[in-house]
Amino acid sequence: MTMEHSQENAFLFGPKQHAVMFGLLAREICRHFGADADALLLAAVETYGEERGRRMAARCTKNGDPLDDMASYFAYCEWSWPGESIRTENDPECPHVSFRMLKCPWYTAWRESGLEDFGVYYCRCVDRAILRGFNPAFRLSLPSCLPQNPDAGCAFHWESAENAPALTERQQRIQRRLQGAQVKDFLYHTAHLYRTLLHCARRQDPQAAALVEAQAGRDFAQRFGEEALRQVQEAAKADFSAI
Repeated sequence: MTMEHSQENAFLFGPKQHAVMFGLLAREICRHFGADADALLLAAVETYGEERGRRMAARCTKNGDPLDDMASYFAYCEWSWPGESIRTENDPECPHVSFRMLKCPWYTAWRESGLEDFGVYYCRCVDRAILRGFNPAFRLSLPSCLPQNPDAGCAFHWESAENAPALTERQQRIQRRLQGAQVKDFLYHTAHLYRTLLHCARRQDPQAAALVEAQAGRDFAQRFGEEALRQVQEAAKADFSAI
């Protein structure tokens, strides 16, 4: 496989690297862990998501914003990426925030990389896990998932978020004050994902985890370069509980 030639080879990490890293690791976990792979991936993605949610909550609390308001949850989202997504407007007849994501760069990256069969392991639970890490009382239902149903997309029903202009106004006030200080780059997010999946795999079977790490690393380096892999491995040494 030849290395992809694009601006990502300048080591600008984005959703593509994050998605491909997950897809490669998930593929190798399925290959080397067999019947145990599904439960392992579920636990790993939930761990990753809950850690993200707890970081958001810790920053929210530090700044004195309320944890019991979904406006805070939306405002403290840790990533931002312009374009490449298509979503519907909120359903005006629904009492809570509700929309469908019809296109996203994660699914695009999985499909273009031949990894679309593995995206569902991420999308089925990550958003609920982040929400649970932020505030366990909040509720989200996902009646449809883009990797499973590309025509319907990912259907988000944020059952704890009222579908009202007041929520948007509260969210925007927080975001203006934050000025993007809560956003972390995609090298950080890719490294967090890499570290978490491999940590969960090692706890279950260190020998199989070593095979997963080696093959996924080789394939990632083929796509984005050895330096990109080195940066992920170095960034994975971070304390991902810190804000």
